[in-house]
Amino acid sequence: MLNILVQLLSYLTAAGIPFLMLAGGMKPHFYYPLYALPILSLSYFSGPLSTAGMFVISLLVGIGGFIFSVGDIQYGIPFLFLLQMGWLWLLFWL
Repeated sequence: MLNILVQLLSYLTAAGIPFLMLAGGMKPHFYYPLYALPILSLSYFSGPLSTAGMFVISLLVGIGGFIFSVGDIQYGIPFLFLLQMGWLWLLFWL
């Protein structure tokens, strides 16, 4: 039962992060690292397949954030997205 609840909360968190990135009060690169929470909880409570699926979802959202933040290249925001995607990749493999 706990496993199902943790999976549900992880998927709801992952679904809410893009909403925060679009409608939140801060820049999207502040909300993107929150994908570490569902990746860690799924890796602990589920298994590698669920974690890999969550990582792919976070990677797609990160690529979208990178594409839409190219206009802010003078502030280095696309590079922050690349660093955050690398950090999530490292977290996934650890």
